[in-house]
Amino acid sequence: MDPDPKLENRPLRPEAPFRGVIVRWVQPVVRAWILAYIRLKTGGPVPLSLVAYAFPRIHGTGKVTFGKNVVLRGEVYLESTGDGTITIEDGVELGHGAHLIAQAGIRVGRAAVVGEYASLRDALIPPCFPPGDTVKQHKLAPIVIGENVVLGSGVTVLPGVTVGDGAVVRSNSVVADDVPCGLVVRGIPARPE
Repeated sequence: MDPDPKLENRPLRPEAPFRGVIVRWVQPVVRAWILAYIRLKTGGPVPLSLVAYAFPRIHGTGKVTFGKNVVLRGEVYLESTGDGTITIEDGVELGHGAHLIAQAGIRVGRAAVVGEYASLRDALIPPCFPPGDTVKQHKLAPIVIGENVVLGSGVTVLPGVTVGDGAVVRSNSVVADDVPCGLVVRGIPARPE
């Protein structure tokens, strides 16, 4: 049976007459709310070039700084405690569900991409402690992500790791050791391809 030519070019759903007007009015208002929320939580200036597709979850001391042209794709979790700071430099893109948790410090270099559900935690706390031995087993060391680095989805970066400029870490890898500049790594633990 041949399709009816009258129905063939019909749109699937009719457009609301004021849809475009409403969207053009709502988007800047939501963007202003998100920027105001980030400024409130961090206590510092927020570049107007920051683009956030959802409200980031900022917890702890709020020691988070953003460079220009940062993109937060979806809900991102940022937590700083104690002396820990999170520095996100110019042009960084953080994927939905990315977790950055700093007790010592995390720096993400210019134009780096952190994939969805990546986890950067500069403190490693064992699941259980022998009595009276809580501090000795607590590993705390800053994380440094270089410029133009790509961390795939689900990547875990452990305390004290430095990922060199231009390196690529494939999805679902666990980075336990430093990654030299320009190297591509993958696996658990991450090794060169």
